[in-house]
Amino acid sequence: METSSDFQVSELINVGNFINEWDDTARSCCQKLVEGTNQQYALARRMNITEETVDELTDVCSVDALLTGKEPQKETLYKQIPEDLDLYCTRFQKYELERRKDFGYKQMVARNMKYSLSENIKCSDHRQEVMTKTKSPVLCPNIVLTVCVHRPYIPGPYSKLRQDDTFLVLGTQKLTELRDVVTCVSDLSVAGDFSDNPDLTAISSAKDIFKSGFFFMEGIFYDDMRDPLNIRYSKEIIEWASEPSHGQNTYVAKNMEDTRFSDLTVRLGQPYLYMHQGNCEHIIIISDIRLLHSSDPHELQSYPFKVLNNRTRRTVCRACMTGTARWMVEKSHLTPDSPNFLCNVCFKMLLYDKNNKKIGNFEAKKFFDSAVK
Repeated sequence: METSSDFQVSELINVGNFINEWDDTARSCCQKLVEGTNQQYALARRMNITEETVDELTDVCSVDALLTGKEPQKETLYKQIPEDLDLYCTRFQKYELERRKDFGYKQMVARNMKYSLSENIKCSDHRQEVMTKTKSPVLCPNIVLTVCVHRPYIPGPYSKLRQDDTFLVLGTQKLTELRDVVTCVSDLSVAGDFSDNPDLTAISSAKDIFKSGFFFMEGIFYDDMRDPLNIRYSKEIIEWASEPSHGQNTYVAKNMEDTRFSDLTVRLGQPYLYMHQGNCEHIIIISDIRLLHSSDPHELQSYPFKVLNNRTRRTVCRACMTGTARWMVEKSHLTPDSPNFLCNVCFKMLLYDKNNKKIGNFEAKKFFDSAVK
């Protein structure tokens, strides 16, 4: 069962009932197969189609129907396109390979490709990392939900909703397990002016200090209350919404750590809310609910499994225009703009003397780029 996030919303789906219904269907088909009935005919009866239609589809959709009988018996891999191969598609491929010899054109193509190499590397590294851990098999049957996490929306004339990461989560997992793998630069930020001591590193990030957060789905707030010091963000919102002037909405609060995905009742394609750090809001969309199949990772440690890292452009240093910005500098007479973004090297060379004393009266804050979070 699948839908897109382009404002196409499904009916309410109880995730727990979803797996129970499919479990009964699978068990019924297996039972008929044991009794000597062909599985494809058992499925045909459940789909209300005739066995003749199944036979026809089997012949038409067979792999043998794609063959011409002239295929080579042994597969041949070419490192270069043969000169005598005059196909319409290879003509364009040759032309494109010639153009990519130009470094500038090759970089432009890499920036505009739908999928970048870094995405595949990150996902592969994540899978390789979990394979080295102690393996625990996923309980079957199980549900796999595709959850799309979007970047915080900043209102503006050119702002739009941008997808950040996509995860596969199991129905048996708790909501906190998804929250723990969602990354955001707001969690990495460190408050304060570091211009007097830029080498100070033993500082807690916002994620270590402000651990509260919630998911809001179908009128229910799921607050993260694992830490005794966490704040139940939903309390004031529920009280505000219940006032007569605000429609007397009846919202409910539950604990995130006590809720599994199989306990949810959701709509595919419906924008839901994840909020943390007090006011950092992310749109999350469940785009697919299905059964676990053979091509999915079957190690429990693999989940939530990141299947897509959205490619983003990093913020480059305004001085060298090469390094990644690590500092945001304000009120400095040596920078043309305020704020100005500098890498570590340019920051030290431009704003500090040989004795590591700052030049002028400026403020420096650590900057974390969403592209290299």
